[in-house]
Amino acid sequence: MTYEASKLDNILGIKAAIWTEFISNQKRLEYMKYLRLMAIAEKAWTIDSCLDWDLFQKKMVMEFERYNNLGINYRIPAMGIQRRKEIQPEAFEGPIPSVKSKFLK
Repeated sequence: MTYEASKLDNILGIKAAIWTEFISNQKRLEYMKYLRLMAIAEKAWTIDSCLDWDLFQKKMVMEFERYNNLGINYRIPAMGIQRRKEIQPEAFEGPIPSVKSKFLK
């Protein structure tokens, strides 16, 4: 994405939000946030002309090793749905069924 040079001074940074009202535990939170944070950090800290998907993937592999050593539950890419159900069942957790919204009548 490009911006008008005159407006670049108005950009203070980048941020990412995660809506946690339907995230019921730490394991699910880690699963939902770590790959996203890697992508946000890459975008925030890399000049657009230097963004390189292949290099980013190599960096991801190094981060996965670090996450494994720290016991962080990140989403494992390129895994079939059946295998993911076995290894990362938190991927299939959704909204808490007993929660009723005043907007859903």
